Amino acid sequence: MSRRDVRVLSAAAAEPYKAVVFGSTGAVGKEVVRALAESEQCQSVVAVVRRLTPVSEWRGDAAKSKTSGSDANFNKVEVKRINYDTLETSLPEQEMRGKQVVFYCLGTTRSDAGSAANFKKVDFSYLEGVCQLCRVAGVDHFSLVSSQGASASSPLLYPKVKGQCEKLVRSAGYPHTSIWRPGLLGRGSKAKGVEKVARFLVTPG
Repeated sequence: MSRRDVRVLSAAAAEPYKAVVFGSTGAVGKEVVRALAESEQCQSVVAVVRRLTPVSEWRGDAAKSKTSGSDANFNKVEVKRINYDTLETSLPEQEMRGKQVVFYCLGTTRSDAGSAANFKKVDFSYLEGVCQLCRVAGVDHFSLVSSQGASASSPLLYPKVKGQCEKLVRSAGYPHTSIWRPGLLGRGSKAKGVEKVARFLVTPG
């Protein structure tokens, strides 16, 4: 999902909306928050984080971005720190009421998670909790960032879990659902050696 994709979704919205971004400090999440800050259709943005993060984190990155517009309004961005393991208490249902659009950009890798079990916990179990919360709260549009090659029947862990995530969101019963399958993501300093090599190989000369 790119900033352009978010602009397209905003332009297609029939009415102004309030948005929530989970995984708002990641490579994709940051771009989504910036795009929503620029969107006239988006009235407010809740940037959900796991570690205390000032709004200047997104404002500073936007200032460095070559594609960032000058119309970004970061005053409408509210930072909400939560614990996904205690979601019901750290993000009560009533705080999600009145939010029409959710962008779910949270994700990790097996390497960063430390084990297959932790990877599935972050990528699937956390999504499962958020998905249920948003459905009960009356969210109209749930947008999930997945991955190319996602398939619940894959023998490989990463695409299999991503496929299970897609299946979960599709079956949740939201009025509107979007699933995005971006290619190789640039994770900056978080990129592992194999990711850096892969990005070098797919970058045009």
